[in-house]
Amino acid sequence: MTGLYILAAIVLIIVIICRLRIGVILQYAHEKLEFIIKIAFVRITVYSTEKKSKRALKKEKKAAKAKKRGKAEVEKPKRDFGLGSFSDNFAFIRRSISRLSKASRIDNLHIRFVAASKDDPAKAAIMYGRAWAVEGIIYGLLENNIGVRNKDISVELDYTADKPVLTFLLHLSTTIGGNIWAALGVLRDYYAIRRNKTLRLQEKGGA
Repeated sequence: MTGLYILAAIVLIIVIICRLRIGVILQYAHEKLEFIIKIAFVRITVYSTEKKSKRALKKEKKAAKAKKRGKAEVEKPKRDFGLGSFSDNFAFIRRSISRLSKASRIDNLHIRFVAASKDDPAKAAIMYGRAWAVEGIIYGLLENNIGVRNKDISVELDYTADKPVLTFLLHLSTTIGGNIWAALGVLRDYYAIRRNKTLRLQEKGGA
């Protein structure tokens, strides 16, 4: 009986983990870009323009130290990960994107663009028209590929502002279980194409 309880607890833990949502948040406002990973209620800032200068400085110091030591980079043999013909590559990429997008959803998408050029009203008008065209493309891609829970896209025109303004927030999330299932499908497609490529090469070699 104790064994059944342990098995039930293990199954319950696996189900909870598979249903746990993980997400990424990409936001830009006031010339500040942030990339955040969210796991349940935990938020981890992966990239921020405020931290960029510090990281760049660290990289410069590391490069200077490596140069002083005369550290040479050893070239590693390149492995062939090619999938064959262009049609094979394109089909694989398309199926992979489709699998991953079906396992994901957009929880929040907020985009606001204000076209502006105070010194050149014609330029602002052209910018405004192009922004509407891009907005139509975005809507088309979203409707055909991925579900969106909360969406707000606006395009405005301001002849008095000096320069255009862009703000956006993208919150994309997926369950761990759905992601694993999609990844297994991508791996299956990949090895199927690799196997077909090997068979074709063998047929050519034997011909």
